[in-house]
Amino acid sequence: MTATDNSPAAIEVARSNAAALGVDVSFLDCSWADCLEGSFDLIVSNPPYVTTAELEALDRDVRDFEPRVALLGGDDGLDAYRALLASIRDHVTVARLMLEVDPRHADAVAALAGATFPGATTAAVQDLTGRTRVLDVDLP
Repeated sequence: MTATDNSPAAIEVARSNAAALGVDVSFLDCSWADCLEGSFDLIVSNPPYVTTAELEALDRDVRDFEPRVALLGGDDGLDAYRALLASIRDHVTVARLMLEVDPRHADAVAALAGATFPGATTAAVQDLTGRTRVLDVDLP
């Protein structure tokens, strides 16, 4: 398993968690897939998707605890998805993506995935309340 993040502090927390769980993970400090090469069976990501307008209305436990870069998805909440999909397209070959989404943005993220990878098929995965929380994207 390979994990990327552009925050050295986040990598250290993840490295510590992986060691505590006995999971073998290679951690790389880079943005999205920019430092990856080759083919992958699956890429899983939880990109930031909070819109700029929504940030101050977030629960204080989230807004004041999480780094803003881990929350903010730009004015429409989709900036990180655009960057992630372009990075994957430009740097690796992958068969499948699993992307956490804000249910309100699921259709827009599916459209971005289809535009970035023509021929991709997308299935919505619901949480326990029936809201779409993950997009399962099979790439051609």
